[in-house]
Amino acid sequence: MMLTPRVIIEFLYEDGYYWVYIENNGAVIADKAKIFEPGFSTKDPCSRGYGLYLVKILIDKYGGDIEVLSNRQTTVILKLPCEGINGANKHRLPDQIIY
Repeated sequence: MMLTPRVIIEFLYEDGYYWVYIENNGAVIADKAKIFEPGFSTKDPCSRGYGLYLVKILIDKYGGDIEVLSNRQTTVILKLPCEGINGANKHRLPDQIIY
């Protein structure tokens, strides 16, 4: 049975953190150890596999965390501090990120 592709994104603010939940009913990710490597994809690797790699770079830059759950669907959970690392240097996330 073919599923209709679906992506759900939810943004929350709670206790000094921005939370982003991204759910995708596409392919299950079996090899979570490689998902942050450039070029890794569950699909044809031609020009794919850079999304989570770039997200991980940005999450690390802003002192956040990322978690990937993958069973029947894949959920990526991003946690970003509202303030700078260890509460120093308050900053606002940029309106646009260009890499």
